[in-house]
Amino acid sequence: MSTQCTGLEPLHLLHILQELWTKKEIHELPEEARRGFASLTDPLEGLLVMLENSHDWRKGKAHSLAHYIIEQFSNWITEDVRVQQPMKQPMLQARVFSLLTEVPTNMLDQLISLYEVDKADTSSQLGLINELCVKCKYKEAVLLSIKLKLQPKLDLEEMCIPLLLQDKVSLVEAYVADYPELQLRLLQLLDSWCHPGMNTANIQRRYRNLSHLRWNKLNCKALCKLVFRLMELYDVDPVHCPNVVNQRSLASIKYLLYKRFLEKSMSEENWSEHIEAVLGENPQLQGQFLSLLARYTDVDTVASWALRLNVPLEKLSYHIAERLKELENVKLIGLESSCTEESREERETRRKFYYQLPIPTESIHFLDHLDQLKNCATHVLQAGNVVGIDMEWRPTFGVLTNTRVSIVQIAMKDCVYLLDLPQLVKQSESECRQAELTHFIQTLFTDHTITKLGYATAGDLRTLSTAYPMIKDVVQFTAGVLDLLNVHKECVQTLQPAPRKISSFPPMSPSEFSVVCDNMLQGLGRYLRCLGVDVKILENEDDHRKAAEIAREENRFILTCGLPYQTLRSQVGEDRCLSLNCSEKAKDQAVTVLKHFNVQVTPKDIFSRCQVCNGAEYLKLSMEEMVQVVQLNAGSETTECSDQPAATRRLPSTKLPKMPLQRDTGSCLGAYNPSCHWAEGSQLNMKTLTFTSGARLQVEAIPPGILDKVDTFYCCTSCGKVFWEGSHFSRVLSQFQDILHITDNTTFYHL
Repeated sequence: MSTQCTGLEPLHLLHILQELWTKKEIHELPEEARRGFASLTDPLEGLLVMLENSHDWRKGKAHSLAHYIIEQFSNWITEDVRVQQPMKQPMLQARVFSLLTEVPTNMLDQLISLYEVDKADTSSQLGLINELCVKCKYKEAVLLSIKLKLQPKLDLEEMCIPLLLQDKVSLVEAYVADYPELQLRLLQLLDSWCHPGMNTANIQRRYRNLSHLRWNKLNCKALCKLVFRLMELYDVDPVHCPNVVNQRSLASIKYLLYKRFLEKSMSEENWSEHIEAVLGENPQLQGQFLSLLARYTDVDTVASWALRLNVPLEKLSYHIAERLKELENVKLIGLESSCTEESREERETRRKFYYQLPIPTESIHFLDHLDQLKNCATHVLQAGNVVGIDMEWRPTFGVLTNTRVSIVQIAMKDCVYLLDLPQLVKQSESECRQAELTHFIQTLFTDHTITKLGYATAGDLRTLSTAYPMIKDVVQFTAGVLDLLNVHKECVQTLQPAPRKISSFPPMSPSEFSVVCDNMLQGLGRYLRCLGVDVKILENEDDHRKAAEIAREENRFILTCGLPYQTLRSQVGEDRCLSLNCSEKAKDQAVTVLKHFNVQVTPKDIFSRCQVCNGAEYLKLSMEEMVQVVQLNAGSETTECSDQPAATRRLPSTKLPKMPLQRDTGSCLGAYNPSCHWAEGSQLNMKTLTFTSGARLQVEAIPPGILDKVDTFYCCTSCGKVFWEGSHFSRVLSQFQDILHITDNTTFYHL
């Protein structure tokens, strides 16, 4: 082997480049590197020797000398004909494989290209991927397998499950991006986790040694959301994911039952139609629906629905099956008749809540044939006309189906036209008469001489153009449209400056004020926590009645919006329940709440509670203490697994003296000192980095550039979240400066 092959000459070149890099004489590096590369007997082997002996990239630096050398070498080798020769196979590739298990991802592309790793023996490539997996370097394994196009030859579960549990979904999506069969297998795997009988403990045991796992990603709600997003992304038929579809459909059924029997905002006829659409021919959903329905109504109604859905007797409970036998024939007919009468009564009762147009029935025209469109166009498309427009479509209730406009309503002073759009589109396509329908729709919405009135018209037009591409240009070129939603917002804004009623509540601080927020006001809840208010927030799947239970048990006020307000205030009292405007921004809703209940907020109240978990106790750590904690965390992770996150790999190498956590809460004061409970240092276990509450300190989320810029860190003892003073604090101060109560001892805050 030559002198260069022993590494003497490459090492000499490496030494020269290291000196220039250390002295920051960067301008001399390109020329020196190129001259050095040209002097190597075997440049490719020489580069390997330099990389094997260069250790700065192992420290996790964003731009290391090794990375710089590879970039310069890649540029040089394309210009030097002398090195355009076959490599020494397989000796160099074996050494490259060993290097690829260590280098950061930003160096993979150049090494793969330079040493033709993509042309190596497949078994060697697969062995390299396996070695990365053994070292728990799943991210690197997936990136390398993508570059080498090895996905079809690898085990999908072994490669993707660890990344899913580490919340690296984007990598998983990249892994299956070009392989429809892998996309389907991935979705079927995730769907299997959503089966009611699935035990996720088996998955947890299998991967318990991995770091930074997010076990909450295994809960059914998160999985369903992910699966539905991927089904839309990959255009996969929902039939391949029956478990998540059933879960979503079941949630829709629960919602419809709530709307019908608790909120009582749906008629029998409308509710029944939606229920049948969601159930379809699914026997499992039908059985679950009947079980849920039995909680809200009598046996007769459940039995009639069982007959309506043709559910076999053996699938019903004993009481329902017996009652169903009794209701057959005459009795059943009588029951259906009474239900119909009830529906009519409901409709008559509801009529008084709506304005009735003085238009006779014969002036309401239903259009389901293109030949009827000509007369409608003659009447509607006249300059100076004012028409009201609305669109209707069947609600999907979260089930994976495309929203499709069914009816377009056009109302004039003396008549109404109802366009059966699906039928008209179908006919226009079958008879090649698309131009007639397209011309009518486009003329209606683009003619500025015809005034169109609607509410949230922009959303209707977006749905219309998405469902029917033949009229997609309507949204872009509308004219003469007056959206009454915007008028409504302007009216609300005009009324807001008007004098408000003086609050009947005595002044109170945020720490004395506690509320429970409806799940429709989660954004408001986080804003109020930001201002120091004790807030419990309902989850999306929680029933509104849970707010009343919490309010009674914990003496909290209820914040809600919409129809649930009527029910909730009857359960807790009108003065204990406030209804908010759902169309307002969360910040404006927060101002309304504070003024209504006379809550006096000072700058010291801001961020005195954790926005994530509502905790009100923090542990203060100085910069030096936090660096020590992060280093301890890095050490523990190195022991468990070499795949360390960037936040720990990029720590400065300077070792700080070990010190106990300071017990005196005033010893590491930053510029901000909120009015909250301060924890003793003894509450944090320095070996496990967990609080006495069981929460683990989330040091992994701290960006590496923050450690040497922030004097004081605030650690929530309830959830382990780490906070520090930044621009967000100033933004909150400025947003609420009109209602903040500034005293002499808070003048150091600059609003």
